[in-house]
Amino acid sequence: MFDFEKGLIDILETIQDAIPSGIAGKKPDAYTIMRILASGKKPARTLKKLLKSTDKALLKNTAEALSLNVGENPAKAELEAGIYQFIMEHKIAKAAFGHSNGDLFDFIFDIHEEGDFIVPDDYELLNLAPGLMAYHLISAWIDEDGNLILSLPKEIARHFEEHVEETRSMLNKVFADISEAAAAAVELYGAIPFNAFMDMLHDYGITDMPHDLAYSSLEELLAQEGAEDGVYKLDGEYLVHAWLTEDDEAELLDECKGRVKAVPRKVFPKDGFLEFADPAYTDLPQPWAKLREFIEQDLPWLCASGLDFESLFVEFRGIIKLNYPLKEYMELFYEIGIDFQELDRANVFVKLIQDIHNSTRLWGNCGFTPLELAKEHTGAASRAMQITSFKESPGKIGRNSPCPCGSGKKYKNCCGAPQN
Repeated sequence: MFDFEKGLIDILETIQDAIPSGIAGKKPDAYTIMRILASGKKPARTLKKLLKSTDKALLKNTAEALSLNVGENPAKAELEAGIYQFIMEHKIAKAAFGHSNGDLFDFIFDIHEEGDFIVPDDYELLNLAPGLMAYHLISAWIDEDGNLILSLPKEIARHFEEHVEETRSMLNKVFADISEAAAAAVELYGAIPFNAFMDMLHDYGITDMPHDLAYSSLEELLAQEGAEDGVYKLDGEYLVHAWLTEDDEAELLDECKGRVKAVPRKVFPKDGFLEFADPAYTDLPQPWAKLREFIEQDLPWLCASGLDFESLFVEFRGIIKLNYPLKEYMELFYEIGIDFQELDRANVFVKLIQDIHNSTRLWGNCGFTPLELAKEHTGAASRAMQITSFKESPGKIGRNSPCPCGSGKKYKNCCGAPQN
């Protein structure tokens, strides 16, 4: 594999040694070298013309830097053909443009954008030019006004455009992977420190992008039109679910942020983790299947009316993750027509709701269900739901009596509250 970085350094040193500066003990700077190399030349618009206009001695230096087998005294045409073939086959231009030094890309980008780039005397990136010219990736000449001008031969410009397109496709794939992982993280955890999120992506092998670059890239992505409807947001040093950024969820958001520092986060295998990007996904489907079966058996008329179970369960799962009280759950089902005249069926239904709640990975539980958290971290509040059965009221319920819904609260503070 051709080592562009090493070759660039080697050939630049060769050029500096070969060109006298006129000042004892001091190598010529890049601007001086470029003016000497470009002196008296006209623009070469193709790679072949650029090679043809280059001195044989410099072509031989290039051939040696590229480790080409050209013999002791090759003809100039042989050097031109060998270098041209090597550049085109190995696409050295792509090796240069994809180099880890971002300045190199910026330098080529400036030349490509201008077409004929007039080099300012104080251009900071000009130190890259001699080596690139020695590789014949750029053409240089002096115009009638004495300006140093750089351009890309057509073949090199084409390689650059291919590299930009490939890079854009690669970055789009990386950002799509990061975005999918971000959606999974907030659906699972509600809120997670951004650095912890990126460490997790590095561990999964999803990306090795630095934290700061990923953060700024997501900021730009979220600033685009339509992105405000996305599932995740950046909130300072945290990646959070969009629902938690609403004003009435500020308390839960603060609680989630505090919990992730106190409770170790539950870690999943990569494939299992990414499944959570789908808000309809659950890795514990059995309680949901039992609820669906109950509705289908007890309320067939509701199913016949075209009940969308997936949409219903996604909304229900969101209410559970937000840690709303039981009455919020019941109101959701009342709205679609689920009501029970028989107490025993209502109790079965509420027991199913309890099982679903206790097997859902609540936000603020760091990826654990209430039952898992109670078992694995005994000192942490698990938010487990424990409902006693509904009972027939012997008559009027006292305002200070236990609420018959089984919440453990007084009737006046639960189902007997004015708003209920």
